[in-house]
Amino acid sequence: MPISKANLIDNRLRQFTALFATGIYLSLTIFVARAAAAPNSSKVENSNSVSDTSGQNFTFIISPQFTSADNFVAGLARAKSTPSSKVGYINKAGEFVIPAQFTKADNFSDGLAAVELKDHWGYIQPDGRLVIPTRFDRAQGFSESVAAVELDGKWGFIDRQGKIVITPQFTAADSFNQGLAAVEIDGKWGFIDRQGKIIITPQFAEAGQFSDGLAKVISPSGLIGFVNLQGKVIIPNQFAEGRDFSEGLAMVKVNDKYGFITTTGKIAIAPQFDNAWSFQNGSARVKIGKKYGSIDLKGNWIASPRWEWTNQCQANTMVVKLGKKYGYANCQGKSIVTPRFDYAEPIVDGLALVKQDGKIGYIKF
Repeated sequence: MPISKANLIDNRLRQFTALFATGIYLSLTIFVARAAAAPNSSKVENSNSVSDTSGQNFTFIISPQFTSADNFVAGLARAKSTPSSKVGYINKAGEFVIPAQFTKADNFSDGLAAVELKDHWGYIQPDGRLVIPTRFDRAQGFSESVAAVELDGKWGFIDRQGKIVITPQFTAADSFNQGLAAVEIDGKWGFIDRQGKIIITPQFAEAGQFSDGLAKVISPSGLIGFVNLQGKVIIPNQFAEGRDFSEGLAMVKVNDKYGFITTTGKIAIAPQFDNAWSFQNGSARVKIGKKYGSIDLKGNWIASPRWEWTNQCQANTMVVKLGKKYGYANCQGKSIVTPRFDYAEPIVDGLALVKQDGKIGYIKF
């Protein structure tokens, strides 16, 4: 029997409705399946990945497990597993690649690290091999290919082979910088060159390291000034407090406020802060009242003061403290990781040291 036009339309409508319903069902099935398989952004994907309250993530590369540890340098960090254990060095997987065997140990510098064994100091290389025997009373890190060491109560300098190149003769000594090192003789500080020759006569109560061609020196009266590499006083002793030059500026204290001067002694940023620190990567940490922020080399605010504490900006991040917790912000002050740790260090060698529940680990973000 021929199908009427009305019946034909009715049949096609029923077919279309069935197909449409089937399509909705399949779409819903696929959507539900995908939703079930997708990770929930409010949950931890794995034991090391954490979703921060601001919606940004950080990952524990090394879970908190050490009672004492330091920043990574050239892929290694000194660490202790328990308060009573020895010091060793871990890699970025958290494994002790240099066994915990030292009473004390320093970070690597110039490819060597000072370590203490049985009350004497020597030096190891990154594979853990002792290359300079432990025979010194105390030892500093290498700088400009030499290191200050103490023998029988006097300080001198050794080269990278452990050979004494400047005979121990000083009451105290600092590292070489720009070819000179500060040394103490009979209670006064001066400077020597790499041959041990006195270049700037000991006359200061204290002396810093050379930077930007100038070194901070403290007169017997306690005032701070700056001398050049020839010992000439470039900026007279007049400041109650001051720091070494960095990036062309030095922090000084004038009338109970902190500002910055140029290498000629001219005021570059007017004293106006309740505390200030040296410039690094174009920014300096400053304090106003009880809050910390950062400024640029012209004294303009990079991050206005809002935190209980910050460190210097490094790798475009800085550690910040709110209340009793530490977190991270970028150099402009935008939050990266909301304060949640008991303690935190800046990013060094790609990882940041943090302390949580009494243990130290390392994160990346």
